[in-house]
Amino acid sequence: MPELINSGFVYIAQPPLFRAKRGKSEVYLKDEREREAYLIRRSAESRAVKVNGREISGQPLELLLHRLMTYRKYLRLVERRGHVREVIEALLEADAHDKSFFDSRDALDELARRLTTPASIVTVQADEENKLFSLAIEDRSNGYPRQHTISLDFVTAPDYRTLLNSYREIRDIKPPMTVVATGAAVEHDSDAAEGAETPKPVKAPVREPEVRITSLDELIEYFINAGKRGVAINRYKGLGEMNPEQLWSTTMNPETRTLLQVRAEDHTEADQMFTTLMGDQVEPRRKFIEDNALDVRNLDI
Repeated sequence: MPELINSGFVYIAQPPLFRAKRGKSEVYLKDEREREAYLIRRSAESRAVKVNGREISGQPLELLLHRLMTYRKYLRLVERRGHVREVIEALLEADAHDKSFFDSRDALDELARRLTTPASIVTVQADEENKLFSLAIEDRSNGYPRQHTISLDFVTAPDYRTLLNSYREIRDIKPPMTVVATGAAVEHDSDAAEGAETPKPVKAPVREPEVRITSLDELIEYFINAGKRGVAINRYKGLGEMNPEQLWSTTMNPETRTLLQVRAEDHTEADQMFTTLMGDQVEPRRKFIEDNALDVRNLDI
């Protein structure tokens, strides 16, 4: 019935993926990103980060944590393509983004020496195509050799350029750093497991000790875990897990619901996609998955 689509009559309701409950109050969270924002907001309210001789708190701290999470997301995306994190971080620190980075053999030799470890051998080789030099990496960290090349093509690719722009926003944040409690005492030792219907009883507030942080990943995980304290978060795997009144208030009420309009900009392409992913032939579906595996977003396992 293509006319239903063409006329814009088909919509998909957007139910929340999470519910966060603390005592008698509860809030519904649309997706993973909104859940992380909620947890970061809770934990940043009563904490500050001391780094590079300054203290960051309140909204600037929230903004910093969101930028760090964005940077980590893009870093992991580039890593998934087989590149060694230490090499990527060295390129970011050197602000490698054009051919000027690859035209000095001596500078690349020095970088290769610094990056070479027992688990990863880095050498410099000629890049005949671009008339420059490149870095050849043999990574044995997983027990077997994997080889890849870092050249001008790598630093001008969209994924790396997006990562570099994200890095430039947080490049001054260098571990080690310290997390400290601010203002009134904060809750402690009242963690609630995700999926639980009610949180554990909240113990008497005590002031948290200062916590030393040695990496950006550790900082993000600390604030995410701190935001979970005293809160029960359960995840809906399907609308059947909601009670009727919850389904109405979160998903079906015309005054508050969020709808996504279904559109088909190219009917031929849409038909081909349905045939590939839902048809009887297994091979085209397998090939589609193999070709797009590294580009997948929002994978829910």
